[in-house]
Amino acid sequence: LQEIGGSAFLGCRKVQSITIPSTVIKIGTAALTSFKEVILKNDLCLEDCMMVGNDVKEDGVIESLGIPLFLVKDYLLNSDQLPIMCKWQGSGKDFYDFTEKLPDVK
Repeated sequence: LQEIGGSAFLGCRKVQSITIPSTVIKIGTAALTSFKEVILKNDLCLEDCMMVGNDVKEDGVIESLGIPLFLVKDYLLNSDQLPIMCKWQGSGKDFYDFTEKLPDVK
């Protein structure tokens, strides 16, 4: 688990490189750069990662890399009024319940 600006980023395994489409970089360059650095630094596999956050724009951009987002809506940040199109969303309690259902990792 790595924290990036108050958001949690979960992942495991290895990835060699990440290509970010230029159309996506325009949305949130700083966020994508941070996510890419964490993924590469920790040799993570994109398929085994997920993001947990509360910012529709800054955290939601992770889905452009194929990494799903659980958007915690208790303290939602969405100043641009962007549509919410993430894989999962709910309260902090909903996220806790979600994690209780995840399989154990060895």
